[in-house]
Amino acid sequence: MDFNQVSAQECKKIVKQFSETVNELNAKEEPNEVLSVLENKVASFKSKIPCIEYLRTPQLKDRHWSAIEHIAGDDISQGVTLEFIEDRGVFDKAAEIKKVC
Repeated sequence: MDFNQVSAQECKKIVKQFSETVNELNAKEEPNEVLSVLENKVASFKSKIPCIEYLRTPQLKDRHWSAIEHIAGDDISQGVTLEFIEDRGVFDKAAEIKKVC
C-alpha cells in the first residue's frame, strides 16, 4: 500500500483494537510464544505511530519534504510503502522528523 494512502488515525484505531485483544488474551491465557510475538509486534507498530502522524501531516510543504528526505537519506515523499520507509530507518529518526514538521 502506498504510504500516502495510510491514515494515521486508522493506524491508531487498529493498534488500539489489537492492544485490547492482546490484553484480553493475556488475562485469559497462559503466556505462550504466539501471544508474546503478537504483543511485541503490536508494541513495535504502536511506537511508529507518532512518526507516521508527522509524515502524514497534510500541511507539509516541499521545504519540509526536502528536510525529511535529507534526514531519511532517500526520497520518501511519494510512491513508497510503509516497509520502504521502515527499511530506511525513518522511524528511528522520529525526533528529528518531528522538529521539521
